[in-house]
Amino acid sequence: MLGTEVPAYSKVDIEDSNLTEIKPVELEVDVVSLLANEKPVLCIVGEVQRAIDTDKEYTWPAYAMLARKRYRCPVCLMVLATTKSVAKWARQAIDLGTVGTFQATVLGPNDVPVVDDVEQAKANPELAVVSAIMHGHGDVGFALRVARAACEAAAHVGGDQGNVYLVVITNALGPAALMELEREMTIEPQEIRSEFVRNFLAQCEAREARGRAEGKATALLLLLETKGCAVTARQRKQITSCSDLHVLDRWLRKVLTTDNVEELLDDNSRMS
Repeated sequence: MLGTEVPAYSKVDIEDSNLTEIKPVELEVDVVSLLANEKPVLCIVGEVQRAIDTDKEYTWPAYAMLARKRYRCPVCLMVLATTKSVAKWARQAIDLGTVGTFQATVLGPNDVPVVDDVEQAKANPELAVVSAIMHGHGDVGFALRVARAACEAAAHVGGDQGNVYLVVITNALGPAALMELEREMTIEPQEIRSEFVRNFLAQCEAREARGRAEGKATALLLLLETKGCAVTARQRKQITSCSDLHVLDRWLRKVLTTDNVEELLDDNSRMS
């Protein structure tokens, strides 16, 4: 009647017309850059994508629309896909129904030049960091050249922005390259160690701690699943977002003697 095609269906259910979430859904992106004159002219929402994740077909359009609502300007969702296969998947248009499609702007490994020259990296720190994201894994020697250049660029920028770049670089590197780069950094004598090196090593330690926490959280969830305990979405998030290794160890010990997940997790609030 309205000239709009709809998918085949067998029934119509009338749902709650209030689309507000009772508990707000957290949508956290990797970086948001706002281009502005007197007012915002473009918001760039950046996502680093290392693997195919079909859930992003639903969250990416939400990121863009929420950013558009917040900043009252056009939005570009830019995806940095670290492999060719992920880039191919991310470039597909997302069907939004009768309102059309949504498509991200995607940069894959073939779209980003290799920046392994220190002077070039200092001249364009942002490109150096993106190069580290794209090429900082795989062959260790190759990844190290790119990472060293990006680290020099981050040190050249300095301040909070340089520290942000450090976080991105350490998160992008493969384990072997990161370990070697950390080893190189620790060679510098403690008495002359620069603030940049201290920040880099702190980022490495933080990443290592996150890895240990994620491992303990995974083990806890596996034990709960093995025991047949029902874990709600809220409880699962509480477990996976916990970064306190002592709390996670306490939960792992107590899970052996209780099947009550609420009681297990409440133990943290009583003892903190």
